[in-house]
Amino acid sequence: MLKIVRTFCHSLRCEESWFIVCRCFASLNMTMIVLFLFTSKLFSQSSDSISFSKQNIAVEHHQTKSSTQAVLFSLALPGLGQVYTETYWKVPVIVGFCSYFGYQWFQANDYYLRYRNQYKATTNPQSRRVRDFYRTERDKFAWYFCVTYILNGVDAYVNAQLYDFDIGTSLTANENSSAHLIRLNYYFRR
Repeated sequence: MLKIVRTFCHSLRCEESWFIVCRCFASLNMTMIVLFLFTSKLFSQSSDSISFSKQNIAVEHHQTKSSTQAVLFSLALPGLGQVYTETYWKVPVIVGFCSYFGYQWFQANDYYLRYRNQYKATTNPQSRRVRDFYRTERDKFAWYFCVTYILNGVDAYVNAQLYDFDIGTSLTANENSSAHLIRLNYYFRR
């Protein structure tokens, strides 16, 4: 980090005092990041039980679907974790995105290799621009594929965790709950 700040300050041709200010600013940022990482655990909740007015509720819950297994299935073959968690409608979406990004990557890589060899043979500036274009396109589609692949695993994990979640139609609060209704009125002047 200090090397980046030093390079930045020298590129701006700053005086030595500005370099010291930049250096202090960088060390202050690093100190704040370290403090945040080590103190965030101090203020987190430590209890896993849910308590209402006079009673503690401890419910033991066993998952029907294993989230680890769902992630491993998804990472082995994109979409397989969604089949495992029975969210079948997501499979064509994931397979479609992965297939499209993979195909585009292979196509851009072929064009990149073709124009790279052409540039090596002729050193034509036009071939260099086209080569660079296809290299950035190839890299862009590789990133898209990786993000889709990772989100596929995250989606399988979340689906496995929420597999047993009750999504009933009754979302009303019962009479004994401490929920209060909030009323909001708007008045407009003429």
